[in-house]
Amino acid sequence: MKKASLILILLCFFVTVQFTFADTDSETKFKNYPLVKDSITVDLPESWFLNTPDNIDDKFLEVTENSSMRLKNYLSNKYIKYNLVSKDLSREIDVIVIHNSRSKLLFNFNSLDEKKLKKEAKLIIDQGKKTDDNITTSYDSYEIKSIGKCKYMILNGQISNKDGKYSFQQYTTMVNGYCLTFSIRINHGDDVASSEQILSEVVQSVNVSKVLATNYKKNIASQVLPAVLLALAIVAYITFLIIHYVRKKHRLKK
Repeated sequence: MKKASLILILLCFFVTVQFTFADTDSETKFKNYPLVKDSITVDLPESWFLNTPDNIDDKFLEVTENSSMRLKNYLSNKYIKYNLVSKDLSREIDVIVIHNSRSKLLFNFNSLDEKKLKKEAKLIIDQGKKTDDNITTSYDSYEIKSIGKCKYMILNGQISNKDGKYSFQQYTTMVNGYCLTFSIRINHGDDVASSEQILSEVVQSVNVSKVLATNYKKNIASQVLPAVLLALAIVAYITFLIIHYVRKKHRLKK
């Protein structure tokens, strides 16, 4: 009888654990959004505040010191297609889309040698710490990884200012002449693993209807690669400034 009871308890435990993990995994629901008209889409967290250069979430404005016009201008100037902030204000995702002469020249990471990409990623890491407007940023590690139809440069790093220290991760790829960067910033001490999992799901959801063939000589792209990637990396990390103003107002309301 005792043995049967023990087995029943263990079964209940495992069932409970299974449903607990299932609930955790289902907390973040995603909604599909366009990145490039009629050709590239992405799934983003549905319950997060969503801001674009054309529209700022009204509920987001209730917890920030910024005006709608200021935020619209900021997002537009930083090439941000979508800016998302979790409801607890602990995480921020930026989706950046760049389409200019440099991105058109590089066109597609898939056509570039992986050793070359690794070399350029290492150059970014080796820059060390950079300080701008009292915000210090550093890249700590990198990885080159193919996900779906795209090849990504994945970078991890730290941001710190007078209010604290934060971790961030970004995925950057080049496809069909568009540079796409997906970045997440996490407050120091928060669950980095689950945040990176959300970003990973976002990146895995990227759907490119058709990868176009490269229409230029690869050696030309190789000559301009370092300058282009460094410029894109800078664009990626300076976008994590909005959350600073959000959390400041949030603290004052407590």
